[in-house]
Amino acid sequence: MRLDAGDATGANSPPPFDLHSGSQFARHVMKPRPIAKVPAEWSFLINSMPKSGTLWVAAMLAAALPEGAQARVSFAHTYDGLAELAAPEVRCVVLVRDLRDIVVSWFNETQRNDLRAGYDAPRFPGIEAFYFEHLLGLLRASPRFGHGDFEPWLDLVSARAFPILRFEDLLVDPKKGLAKMMTFWKVTIPAKTISKIAQAHCFKAMARAKGGGGIPVERWISEGHLHRGQSGAWRNDMPERVEQDVSTRFASYQERLGYA
Repeated sequence: MRLDAGDATGANSPPPFDLHSGSQFARHVMKPRPIAKVPAEWSFLINSMPKSGTLWVAAMLAAALPEGAQARVSFAHTYDGLAELAAPEVRCVVLVRDLRDIVVSWFNETQRNDLRAGYDAPRFPGIEAFYFEHLLGLLRASPRFGHGDFEPWLDLVSARAFPILRFEDLLVDPKKGLAKMMTFWKVTIPAKTISKIAQAHCFKAMARAKGGGGIPVERWISEGHLHRGQSGAWRNDMPERVEQDVSTRFASYQERLGYA
């Protein structure tokens, strides 16, 4: 199912897109401003595929923003919060990841959460059961995930020229990802500051990372919301039947983002 701008599916329908709106023009022609002087009315939205580094980017963004601005960072998965994207005061960054690795990471987190919730054993013994007995239905039944169709979401965020960061690229060079985000937002930040933030928030150091301004990064990390920080883990962990289904069913997403 495609969710087009005129689709009457409720709050999660993509808002109408106007390339030449006043807010879009103002965003495009505004003068760059230093990170320490971002306007008080700005808010920052991390719009992502689940398990694509949302917490990780939130921690880095919180470290970059001035005191008081960190509390204005919020999160939304794909079609959630789409109405906010058109607001002129919102600065959005989009995170994506290979769906095969998303499935593996989601499975691992579900197993941990099941044990925390008091189940005698995880409900789904393996990735194949988790994918076909739960995750696939969750994606296809939920407006939050576009009923499993991510193409209109990618159209909307790319048409608005929001920075799109691939999890895999962030692992290789987080400095480049942070710099891209700030460039799209027309925010200047010293290269030394970006390097310092990236070094402090590599996955090996994240156990010591602390969030500020209302972003409880340390608590979320201690609860296991960060797994291994790897790309390509699906090659060792994913059954062939699941890999084939993901690659076929979600081919447009995978191909568009370079994962095919």
